[in-house]
Amino acid sequence: MTSPRRDWRQERRQKILGAAAELFGAQPYDSVQMRDVAARAEVGKPTLYRYFPSKEELFLEVFKSGLDRLETEIAAILAAKE
Repeated sequence: MTSPRRDWRQERRQKILGAAAELFGAQPYDSVQMRDVAARAEVGKPTLYRYFPSKEELFLEVFKSGLDRLETEIAAILAAKE
């Protein structure tokens, strides 16, 4: 069983990733600023940096999350064809 505190942190992390995905999807990497991600996620910059120490790490996690979702969707499609 996960603690409520852990769920809260996971929700915040997902909110940050969602905000970053929106910004990285709409703008070139160089145009996205960490302050913009923090504002979109409604967190302070220090909080953002606690979860993701650099813009590169944040971008890579957004990219990985997208690949994970794609892999899950492909597996579901393949399973449905069997």
